[in-house]
Amino acid sequence: MDCIIPAAGMGTRFLPFSKVVPKELLPLFGTPAIDFILQELDVNGIHRVNLIISEEKKLLFEYFQTNTHLNNFLKTHHKAALLDIVTQFHNQFSLRFPVQKEALGLGHAILQAESTAEVVSVVLPDELLFSGIGQPSLLLSRMLEIQKKYDAHVIAVQKVHPAHANRYGMIGYTPLSDTIFKVTDLVEKPSIDQAPSDYAIIGRYVLKDSIFNALKQIKPGIGGEIQLTDGLKHLLEQKEKIIGLVFEEKRFDIGIPEGWFDCLSYIQSSKTIT
Repeated sequence: MDCIIPAAGMGTRFLPFSKVVPKELLPLFGTPAIDFILQELDVNGIHRVNLIISEEKKLLFEYFQTNTHLNNFLKTHHKAALLDIVTQFHNQFSLRFPVQKEALGLGHAILQAESTAEVVSVVLPDELLFSGIGQPSLLLSRMLEIQKKYDAHVIAVQKVHPAHANRYGMIGYTPLSDTIFKVTDLVEKPSIDQAPSDYAIIGRYVLKDSIFNALKQIKPGIGGEIQLTDGLKHLLEQKEKIIGLVFEEKRFDIGIPEGWFDCLSYIQSSKTIT
């Protein structure tokens, strides 16, 4: 399964830091945030990755390139363990870097990595998920199982405070079990009175390839952007099935400074426990 990671955003909530350094490279005890995403993909057996960047985020591309000078330094100074950290993990992945030249929305970003694979995953790098004590989440594997069972698009969902509905894509649903919902409606960033429920879409998706045609057919939505939520709603209107899987593990929104700090504290406590 291919994975698409949309990482072309400006990161305005981390200015002025993000003027130079992409927020995906924010360190969490020396490990850039994007590597936690790759760790999650690794444990779920996903190694073909499309990292969507903008022309201004060349540092994100350069982070994954071989640094010969650094490698030689580590070799000559007998720091082989550090050399392994720098090189071996990234070498497990087949990485592509499509460029989103205009900030036209999440759906538009995904179109930059249109795939011939029958099923693709989409992972938002602002969302770090953990299972157990600081372990990468296996949610994507469960989502793929559900995708096969129902022959459907699958989105991760979580209950949020009604006052926060305008931050998310919100769903209407019919429960199939306590944690599996048949999605009946989707609304991008609604007001409290327009939200169809208090369940929000969280940044993990397992989607059939029909999502690409849907994104090409819809008109720009909120903010004049091509919204992924609108593309999914178009699929609903075409009678395609969408399943919502309730996510019950640890989640941090590191796209905001408070969320990054909370995640940092969690990782520190996990290291102490282990």
